[in-house]
Amino acid sequence: MTKRPNIILLVMDSVRMTHMSCYGYSRPTTPNIDALARQATVYDQAISVGCWTLPVHASLFTGLYPISHGVTVSKEALPNNFPTLAQQLKEAGYQTASFSNNAYVSEVTNLTQGFDTVEDLWRLRSSRGTKRTKMSRVVRWLRGFGAPAEPIILLLGAMRRAWSILKPKRSDEGAQLTNEKIRAWLTKHRDPERPFFIFVNYMEPHEPYDPTSPYDRRFMPKRFSSWRISRVGRNKKKILSGPEKRRQEDLEIIQALYDGEVAYLDAQMGDLVKEIASLGILDDTVLVITSDHGDSLGEHDHLGHRLTLYERLVQVPLIIRYPALFEPEARVAQQVSLIDLYPTFLELAGVDSSEANANGFYSLTALPGSDARPFLVAENTAPKSQNSVVSRMLRTEQYKYIWKSNGQHELYDLLDDPDETLNLITIAPETARKLDGQLEEWRRAHAGNQLDTEQAEYDEPLLERLRELGYVE
Repeated sequence: MTKRPNIILLVMDSVRMTHMSCYGYSRPTTPNIDALARQATVYDQAISVGCWTLPVHASLFTGLYPISHGVTVSKEALPNNFPTLAQQLKEAGYQTASFSNNAYVSEVTNLTQGFDTVEDLWRLRSSRGTKRTKMSRVVRWLRGFGAPAEPIILLLGAMRRAWSILKPKRSDEGAQLTNEKIRAWLTKHRDPERPFFIFVNYMEPHEPYDPTSPYDRRFMPKRFSSWRISRVGRNKKKILSGPEKRRQEDLEIIQALYDGEVAYLDAQMGDLVKEIASLGILDDTVLVITSDHGDSLGEHDHLGHRLTLYERLVQVPLIIRYPALFEPEARVAQQVSLIDLYPTFLELAGVDSSEANANGFYSLTALPGSDARPFLVAENTAPKSQNSVVSRMLRTEQYKYIWKSNGQHELYDLLDDPDETLNLITIAPETARKLDGQLEEWRRAHAGNQLDTEQAEYDEPLLERLRELGYVE
């Protein structure tokens, strides 16, 4: 390979693989990605190393598991001057640019080290989370008065729902602006004599789900009025603990809104691919579409992410278009790690990737045999919402073992029970012990190599953004 390809990594934050029509979903949520997938290699078992943004992106950019890079809770950052993926590509002669709608992927966490261009796009628009609304501030103040203030809070909630119905819908949650910025970079700042690496994080499918019109009604059952939809709210515990009929309706509405977000993002990504093709660089570019994690939509009594290591959160889409090396219309059934992208990109750029191989990741241009990597691991590190319970997952082609620091371990047969409904921990104890031993051996091998992380200093707009997205209080 004499000419090194451009690399574009498109991360669709919080997109479930099972809600994309190119992966067999019944709703036509991703027609543009479907068309691209027919020109690409599609991976049916791509597994992330975590279930929320910060540690997964840190792994994408370092080639390390969370246990090794140490960026596992909010306000942790990579060490300064760490040789990230972008830094290594930059030193290899690549132009590098980051376009992120997620506040965690920023200079504050040192995840953007090595990028020549850094666009924190959520700061450039009037986005949810950059400024607390007057009403939300009033509600927060009223809650300090306890039960006597509840009638007023309920009234304000009704007023807010009415306004959400009457006000004009936002035209975009960030994807359109993102594409404009990428287009400007490609046409005005790209050096045609050098390859480039572009990283993009789109946030449309991230909770709270509020797709723009007409995508807000595209998959919504007609029996639900705008007022009924507005009553779903954001209190997850209230939704999941409500009366069965109300709960089922709420989950049906949430799923329709989520699918609308995915469909809108698909349309915007289709526009971006057309722009890349119009510049005549599509076939010279490794175009990767993936997600950092999925979202729970009621399964296992959960909503959102950052909670569990079930399949709907750790199994992610992975589509790679680059006809020179990745066969069009090919499907890969073997399980692969999302972090296999790290050595893949380094190899394509002519950079040594042996360190990533030593950490258990492999270039996707030459997958090892099925016995070369018998399992994959994912981690979830002490979220407050889980009462500080640490969990780790070991996944083979057949079984998933979930270790929890509170001793409530789980075991599932993914071939017979892909939805993970039957915990086999007491039914198949020998299998559980074997997988537990493998996981403990893996932990010991990685625990002694943790980086010395730094403290991230978040400014108030960034904190408000993270509060709105449910990451911090």
